[in-house]
Amino acid sequence: MPITIQHRRVAGIAVIACTGRIADGPEAEELRRTIDHLLEFGSHMILNLAGVDFVDSSGLGLLVRYTMRVRNANGVLKLCGVSPQLATILTVTKLDGVFETHATEEGAIGAFFDHRRATVERPISSDVLCVIVSVNVQALVREMLTGGGFGVLSTGNIPDGLILLRATDPKLVIIDRALRHGPQTDAAVKFGALAANVPVIELEDDFAQRDPVDAANVLRDRMRAAGAEF
Repeated sequence: MPITIQHRRVAGIAVIACTGRIADGPEAEELRRTIDHLLEFGSHMILNLAGVDFVDSSGLGLLVRYTMRVRNANGVLKLCGVSPQLATILTVTKLDGVFETHATEEGAIGAFFDHRRATVERPISSDVLCVIVSVNVQALVREMLTGGGFGVLSTGNIPDGLILLRATDPKLVIIDRALRHGPQTDAAVKFGALAANVPVIELEDDFAQRDPVDAANVLRDRMRAAGAEF
């Protein structure tokens, strides 16, 4: 079922109700456009997912990315109406600590006025370098690994990946297969030579469309084989 989105404001808080799928393609793009528009008017938001029946890896990455973006804008994005299936996905992917979740819109709205909340800053370190075109998959992988205790840096192209690879000396590289085996530009050749000194995990072209739990398990298995585990 394609996504449908309704939104309203409650005391300056944008409440966004989604029905259908949050998946790579038109559905995620529609949600992205809606949040971008609402961010022009304030950075406190609630995303009601009670009507959402499917979230793929890219869709979950979109939620992660905008949670971080809103936080960086000194706002908060809360989730409510999370289904048991999605709650399980968040637990398995170690993303349950990224999102603030509430059972109902009322509870989420009320939490904006509870001054007992505390925030935790995440340190930046560089155990893993991700070179992934999709910003949603970047966000998903970054937060899964951060939840597992890794420091993660990410970018969407080979030239910037080369800069980060030179500067940070990561213990592991995760890269889109299409990027690693793409045109052999000067940057790509140099990246390949440096990356030969560290374990490399390639992500297939369909990684963004996979079930998030399957994607997490694939990544976990490959990291274990490379000598790392989360």
